[in-house]
Amino acid sequence: MTQPITAVMAEAASHTSEILQYVKEDKVYLLEKIRRQLTKPSEKLVVEALLTEDGPQAAALYREQLEKYPDPQLDQISRARLKAYEQAVATSAGLPVMLVKGSVAPKPVAKAAPLPAKTNSNAPTAAAPADSVVPKPGAPAASDGPFTLQFGSFDSITNADQLVAQLASTAPASVQLVNGIYKVRMNRTFNSRQEAAAFGRLLPIESIVVPARP
Repeated sequence: MTQPITAVMAEAASHTSEILQYVKEDKVYLLEKIRRQLTKPSEKLVVEALLTEDGPQAAALYREQLEKYPDPQLDQISRARLKAYEQAVATSAGLPVMLVKGSVAPKPVAKAAPLPAKTNSNAPTAAAPADSVVPKPGAPAASDGPFTLQFGSFDSITNADQLVAQLASTAPASVQLVNGIYKVRMNRTFNSRQEAAAFGRLLPIESIVVPARP
């Protein structure tokens, strides 16, 4: 009788079905409810990876699960998330990222948002830099506020979400889809460009002033 009872207890302690369900429904945050109840190493590692906002740490946890505690059902989550992470890292090179003011950034990053070169462009992907240009003397000043600060533009929502996570403690922001490009913009709005620019100078990261969307 010992073996059947042990098997039943082990099955009852498994939360794999719940993990799969929450991931499928894109409700990963609900895993917090069962986090402390987990006993299987494979489930602990996957849930920890799903809940962390640190990309490299999550990737390390997924790899550890696959290597040390393989699980036919959970392996699919780890492999899919690892693939998405690696693609995000591969495509993030040269894209605008959170740049600390005064820091020495590699040349590709420094050239990620060449404002002067795009001031006269009407292309959709150049909308953000163009919006930040101060009107020429004699031209009517834009007064159709409000305005806000933009920290980056991405082709991948994964990269945009990662930047939002980095900004959480400094300048709460969110992702806006504009002309097919994911823009990371501050949640706060300002009545004028001058007010937004003045606030931007107080932040430790680079930003540009853009019209806030309704």
